Amino acid sequence: MAKKLTYTEADAAFRHALYHFIVTRGHVPKIGELTAALSRSQKTVRSALQRLGDLHILVLQQNTSEVLRAAPFWAVPTAFHVQSACRVRVVSLTAKGRRLIAPVFRKHAAEIRRVFADTSPKELRALETTLKKIGKRAESFETGIKPRP
Repeated sequence: MAKKLTYTEADAAFRHALYHFIVTRGHVPKIGELTAALSRSQKTVRSALQRLGDLHILVLQQNTSEVLRAAPFWAVPTAFHVQSACRVRVVSLTAKGRRLIAPVFRKHAAEIRRVFADTSPKELRALETTLKKIGKRAESFETGIKPRP
């Protein structure tokens, strides 16, 4: 039986650094960019990305292990729109859009940190596990909503 992966503080720190890069620079980094920005070896960065991929936190490209998606950010523009309950569409931002959203996201992230300031890493991991469990259960229900062609 495969050993169950657990989300560690090192995973959280790497994830934070990845999202900080995305928000401040306006794009999902290539492995080389992340290696330089974090002053880490390519092997270390690839290993950290793989762990987050194995934990279903990131989606990695199959052939290169580059980040494809760090929700809600995509590394490549996509023309595929997903409609949910006739209200929400997933779209990719233009460079201007990324510049506009960066300060908003930073403010939002600071507010979230304040909300969870008294929550221990152990409690956060338990919450994340519970929410993932609920999310997977909800995904298993038939919604009747089909993607647009």
